[in-house]
Order: sequence, then structure tokens, then C-alpha cells
Amino acid sequence: MGRARGCKSLEQAWESILTQGYRTHDLYSQDTETLVTTTELVELFIHELRLV
Repeated sequence: MGRARGCKSLEQAWESILTQGYRTHDLYSQDTETLVTTTELVELFIHELRLV
């Protein structure tokens, strides 16, 4: 059960970042998105994990 919940938390955090429009230059870059460095993307991901 713990693994499933952990995976779900990871999915939710990642979806939240993508929904907010954050991308690195190599991830589906489009005009409506906020491009960030990989370091910034990881920091956003960690922040979102704390919220889940």
C-alpha cells in the first residue's frame, strides 16, 4: 500500500507542475508555457511533493 501511495504522490506532484505550465527547453516547449532550468524544475517538483 505504501508504494502505491508513494507513486500516486509522485504522479500528482508531476501533474501539478505540468498543469501550471512549467517545462524545460526539452519538454514539449510551447508559447504558453514557462520555461525553467532543470534545477528549477526539480525544486518545483520537491515543493509540490511536500504539498501532496
